[in-house]
Amino acid sequence: VRLFGSGAYSDGRALGWGQRVVGSDVLTFVLPSAVVDSRFMTPATGKCRRRPRVQQWLLKRAMEVTFYRQSVRYFSCGPHRRTSLCYFDVARHPGVRGHVALTIDDAPCRPEGDSRLAEVRATLDHHGAAATFMVVGAYVKGHEDVMVDLIRGGRHELGNHGMEDRPYHHDSPEDFGADVDACSELIRSLQHRANANDHEVVRWFRAPHGKYTQSMEAVLHSRGLQNCMCDTYASCPIVEDGEYIGRMLARNARDGSIVLLHMPERGFRDWCMIALKRFLQHLDKRGLRAVTVSELEQLAGRDFVN
Repeated sequence: VRLFGSGAYSDGRALGWGQRVVGSDVLTFVLPSAVVDSRFMTPATGKCRRRPRVQQWLLKRAMEVTFYRQSVRYFSCGPHRRTSLCYFDVARHPGVRGHVALTIDDAPCRPEGDSRLAEVRATLDHHGAAATFMVVGAYVKGHEDVMVDLIRGGRHELGNHGMEDRPYHHDSPEDFGADVDACSELIRSLQHRANANDHEVVRWFRAPHGKYTQSMEAVLHSRGLQNCMCDTYASCPIVEDGEYIGRMLARNARDGSIVLLHMPERGFRDWCMIALKRFLQHLDKRGLRAVTVSELEQLAGRDFVN
């Protein structure tokens, strides 16, 4: 199975997971970035145009065959993979039974975007669910108040997704560290305003675009941060069917899973809002509860970072 054109730069470089030979076949996985291919954007508005139905159908069928815990874990980041947190094995950590961690990338929304963070929070609260929001530092300005409201009370938490929505694997350790520190400082300032004393230490980082190296890991560990990826994913930036995404995430999630969904905006990835609602509904039916990564770690009885 090869998937082309759904997540590539104009010069043909793939955005994401790369290739792995399985038997005599090559499965090509593309982990799309939050940078949407310009062919699917309306220049005047920055809004998404729908991709062809045939492409959508092919993507869904390919994911149904290839997206399972170990494949998603393997391709979620690279080239350095071994030490990222992708899930907690219930056989080793029985305390996670009945729980999954929900992570939402690219919070709160693009600078030019129309945030749906308050609606996301209301949906989570309706289901008694919690989430770890992976924050892009450059996206925070103008959304500080709604983010403070989000974390006030300590149910939800914020993770570090870098200052910019771009890969960092070619940055020097000094430049990467500066961006990590800047984003963590923004998060701490929001936590301080929210009086979220239990969460003032930023614990989790997510490597943008799935690009992660040993050099990046050394920078993170010197700051007490752990790279957190996922084992449950449904290509939500390019599969534009919220009903399908929600069902697939809920179907593939298992005890101890870490689920990845992207932040919806009005007119941009609106389907992720539908996906969140359907995911939580189906999760309720399965008797699973969505929690933060930190709570899942506590249920596992393990301090992953330290």
